[in-house]
Amino acid sequence: MLKAIPVFSDLDEFNKIYSQKEWGGWIWSPEDLLGAPNDIICLNAGSLGFEMSKKMIRQMLDIYEKEFAGPKSDGAADMVHQEE
Repeated sequence: MLKAIPVFSDLDEFNKIYSQKEWGGWIWSPEDLLGAPNDIICLNAGSLGFEMSKKMIRQMLDIYEKEFAGPKSDGAADMVHQEE
């Protein structure tokens, strides 16, 4: 079974799983997710629970850059990552 790094789209989603008083986090761009320590991320584990591999993230970024941003985009949105 693969371990997934939990990633959250906003603090409301983060707070469904973790307490901000007990846990810290930081903002990552979508490109930063390619450097996550595990090969799988889990987006909004407290509600959506959508798992994505680094390959899926790379494909999503390639499509975004091609269709919307052109080359060398800074990404579509920031996400919060929680270290376990």
